[in-house]
Amino acid sequence: MGSISLNKLGGLSIVVGSLLSIIFYLIRPGAGIIGGNVDPADAAASIGALVLNASMASLSFFFVPIGLILFFFGIRTLVEGLQGSDGAAVARLGVIFFLLATVGWVTSSSLALVIAGDNAGGPAGSGVVYAISLGINIMSSIFGSLAFLLISLGISNNSDYNKMFALVVAAVSAVLLVASVWAGQDLSMLQTTSMISGVGYLVTVAWAVTLGLNLMKKA
Repeated sequence: MGSISLNKLGGLSIVVGSLLSIIFYLIRPGAGIIGGNVDPADAAASIGALVLNASMASLSFFFVPIGLILFFFGIRTLVEGLQGSDGAAVARLGVIFFLLATVGWVTSSSLALVIAGDNAGGPAGSGVVYAISLGINIMSSIFGSLAFLLISLGISNNSDYNKMFALVVAAVSAVLLVASVWAGQDLSMLQTTSMISGVGYLVTVAWAVTLGLNLMKKA
């Protein structure tokens, strides 16, 4: 394992990281498959879903950050390999936004773990922690959407990758960016935009897997 090439490790990280993060994102209590489709704007219901499904919440919010960190490493490795090619500068700017989004999502997941473990100091404390987590998550979603808009546009200019698929992801990312900004301005739209985001993330992950496999072939 110590002798694995950078491209192979980067490609593997994209595949494993993107799949790991989306799978555990989809089974997170309250807003995923587990615990019903709770409106994220309803703090009491969302907190209740986390506490009632504490074991699943622990799994979900532990593995999502690990997946995101692997995903980030892989995308960074791929984009660094574009150096000197058309679109490299735009893609590298996207990596910075993806780093900020990853830090935010990891922080938000950590706060969710505190709530699920009932360690936030009672209902009042849980409410405060949830509000902070929600704010961080919304901003991270904005950064993440912008990141993949820039990264996909940058990669679309590289002949080694599927241009059409990259442009589809760019279009999806633009929609997710608008949805994330909309949700930040109007919390009543959070449930709707969360469903839109879920579909968008699936498209992005499907694309990411192809990127990872392509990068591994270069090893």
